[in-house]
Amino acid sequence: MGPPARSAPTGWTTGAAASTSRSRTSTNARTGNSAPASPSGTATTRSPTGKLGDRVHRIVGGLTELGLRRGDRGVLLLANGPEFFEAEHALFVGGFVRTALSVRLHLREVVHILTDCAASVVFAGPDWAERLAGVRAQLPALRSVVTVGGGPGDTTLAALRAADPVPPARPGAGDPAAILYTSGTTGLPKGATLSHANWVAMVRNELVELPRPPTATSSCTSRR
Repeated sequence: MGPPARSAPTGWTTGAAASTSRSRTSTNARTGNSAPASPSGTATTRSPTGKLGDRVHRIVGGLTELGLRRGDRGVLLLANGPEFFEAEHALFVGGFVRTALSVRLHLREVVHILTDCAASVVFAGPDWAERLAGVRAQLPALRSVVTVGGGPGDTTLAALRAADPVPPARPGAGDPAAILYTSGTTGLPKGATLSHANWVAMVRNELVELPRPPTATSSCTSRR
């Protein structure tokens, strides 16, 4: 996805974000989901690609203004919704390293993960913003908490959307794109780092495994 009036340059970061977008669009088409749900549970209208791209590049600009640089860790502590989608793409496009956590984790697990990956920024909903405020002293590497929907923090997603857009980063195929954490069943959660090439390959494999929708041709054939 590119900033307004300019096509996005090719690169692994753009590829990872674009692959993730195609995967979710394909999943919605194949499962009959017409739009993502907001944190309140109500359906929302999907933004046109250009509008989404503009928001993502502005969020990257806002994160850059906060002092984040390529390779810094960003954590998503958000319920499913379009805000998650925007923040995730911004982390990929900005060349940051994305980690997404379940909002059902215990506070001590979240503190461990934020410490382990040296998170620079956390996107959090109101509940988690409140919890993180109480343990901020335990997280010296954490520069900013970006709130979505309220709660104490350093800035808001809406404020980041108002920043000046910046061009996407262009990391190499082997540069880290994401850190996935285990559930910690037999101990503390452990992180596995995926490169941008890993992420693109994973999304491509996911697209291959998704069931294909019935076509008009197959419907006619089934009636014979």
